[in-house]
Amino acid sequence: MKQTLICSPGKKYNGASEKEVAKDYFKLGKDYHKLIRFDECCEKMRWVSDVDAPVAEIRGRTIAVRAYVRRDVVGVADLNGSFTFSEYLFGPRSFLVGLLPDLDVFEISGENSNIAVQKISDFYKAKGWNAHTQIDELKRRKEFVVQNLRSDLGDRVLIPSYDSIKEIAIANLGYEPNRWAFE
Repeated sequence: MKQTLICSPGKKYNGASEKEVAKDYFKLGKDYHKLIRFDECCEKMRWVSDVDAPVAEIRGRTIAVRAYVRRDVVGVADLNGSFTFSEYLFGPRSFLVGLLPDLDVFEISGENSNIAVQKISDFYKAKGWNAHTQIDELKRRKEFVVQNLRSDLGDRVLIPSYDSIKEIAIANLGYEPNRWAFE
């Protein structure tokens, strides 16, 4: 069964400068990658996104998605298994780190995916973020061109639509779509 986890920084970064937020978000990403163990076949591509494209504009800033689609994972923290992970990082573009935090979304399938989702949810919550698990798959999707050489994806992928993710985040995380996390 595929499960979806949607995470939002909420008010964690209230009053912080964009530079402070960028630094903290970069550290969160590094810590996250210590939590996840990729299959050897995916290890080389760990940091290479499959899609990096604009999805919206809010208050004069471009919101982009950086997607890492269908990656083979063999463990999450102390949980071993065989999982398929897709990560969709949505946020305003920044010259500091490329992308600032807004919504981090994970789709995970495989045996014990519910435990893997819970471990990632706990990780984000421990970092001060809000997290919501969605049991059913996100249906509304948008097609994007794959921007790397991963032959197993083909030339296009379907990514959950930003609008559908925002709706879930508003209803379940207190997400404010017209406010930046660092305001």
